[in-house]
Amino acid sequence: VNALVAIYVYTVLPEFLFRFVCWILSNTTYRLRVEGEDSFPPNGPAVLVCNHVSFVDWLLISAACPRPIRFVMDHSFMKIPFAGRFFKRGKVIPIASQKDHPAIYAAAFEAVSAELRAGMWGSFFSRRHGRAMSKPFRRIWSRVRLTVGAPIPAAQANAAHLQATVASLLGVPNPTIPEKSATASVRG
Repeated sequence: VNALVAIYVYTVLPEFLFRFVCWILSNTTYRLRVEGEDSFPPNGPAVLVCNHVSFVDWLLISAACPRPIRFVMDHSFMKIPFAGRFFKRGKVIPIASQKDHPAIYAAAFEAVSAELRAGMWGSFFSRRHGRAMSKPFRRIWSRVRLTVGAPIPAAQANAAHLQATVASLLGVPNPTIPEKSATASVRG
């Protein structure tokens, strides 16, 4: 009976299946340690800013965050047969460059805005040793640390402040940002 109820829930609300699969994969593949998990905002619109060091960052963040997340991902990943269906069921928002696909670009920003209104470094997938996924698995069940910082009000969310915050969470010096990209707009 539990299995039937679970199948029904996952059919009606596919993002729960997405998050469950992410949790299973993250915790069987890595020894995931989350620092500051109480810093995830419990409700309301929020934008997560990540330093994106590997192709499985989304997986680890999905496993660690206690609330549903909508990821923005390059539209080409949606064309991968099994993975594309998995991403669509997980409500991933496809995006493309404005120059190459203006309609996909515009639709992505509309979807992000609507969602806000509603409320592995060193692994096979990492870019640490050059191109990701170009060498065989180095190890399984690696230690992974995910650090969550305190929420930042939208009024303070500019590129320079966000970059400094991510650098401080990593414990590294803050690199400077070129002047023209030192601001970011937050919609929502």
